[in-house]
Amino acid sequence: MRSFLATVMALAALAAAGGEEAIATVDYAEGPVRVTRDGAALSNPGIGDAIDDGDLIATGAGATLNLKLEKATGMSGSVKVSPNTSFYFSVDSVKGERQSLAELITGQVGLKVKKISGAPGFSVSAGSAVCAVRGTEFDVVSSPSGSLLVDCSEGEVECSSEGASASAVPGQAVEKLEDAKLARRAVALADYENFKARWIAGEAEAFKKNAPRAARRIALRYFDLAERLAANHERIAASGALRAWLQEERSGSPPAMSDEELDRRLAELGPLLADSRATMERERSKGGEQGDTAG
Repeated sequence: MRSFLATVMALAALAAAGGEEAIATVDYAEGPVRVTRDGAALSNPGIGDAIDDGDLIATGAGATLNLKLEKATGMSGSVKVSPNTSFYFSVDSVKGERQSLAELITGQVGLKVKKISGAPGFSVSAGSAVCAVRGTEFDVVSSPSGSLLVDCSEGEVECSSEGASASAVPGQAVEKLEDAKLARRAVALADYENFKARWIAGEAEAFKKNAPRAARRIALRYFDLAERLAANHERIAASGALRAWLQEERSGSPPAMSDEELDRRLAELGPLLADSRATMERERSKGGEQGDTAG
């Protein structure tokens, strides 16, 4: 078992190292800011430091963090991270085009993005909702209870959740409250900041009043997490690439491997290993953030 775990961990590290890529740089940082990469927390990032593909970014109380997007995203622009915010930032290639995703766990991010060339995509996910960007300036707020608020001051943001969709445009915000469908709300641009502050305060109060319900939801999420990890473990164990590696390790004299064979094995195992690691880190972060808020 120890040999199996050591092999899996080594492969996970190798797959993660192969996928790391600077997708943003720190333009400004003040206050408590934490970047977690491959399960390890980095020291406080400073101006010019890189944000890699798959990093978890978290800001504490009173913190300010501005990120500048790199060409690897296919976009130009910036991400402004508000205090008490946690999100994952990643980039994938879909049909030859870069697709960037900011997975907001809790808090608020403000984005101003524009396509460089081609047809790259940029989206923000929060809970069950996904917000697709069309070259625009907008804010996304996610509350601990899972509610969502999207405001767009320029362009359009198309939001979708559970089969429903709604677009945020200047003067029309999109809201998704817990256990409710997406809805558009007319909000005057001049009053939006006050509206947003009231919305956040109301969500925090509602979360405190429904702490037992929130605890049950967190417990159900972790039961679901255990099932998904078990299913993913079965897929990893059934991998021909992993069986070949284990057999070679047991032989005591692993044969020389071509670059093509290494790439093939990593292509088979990499997504499975990355999915398990990301799932555990994502759920651990959700539990920690919600526990801090409830306390």
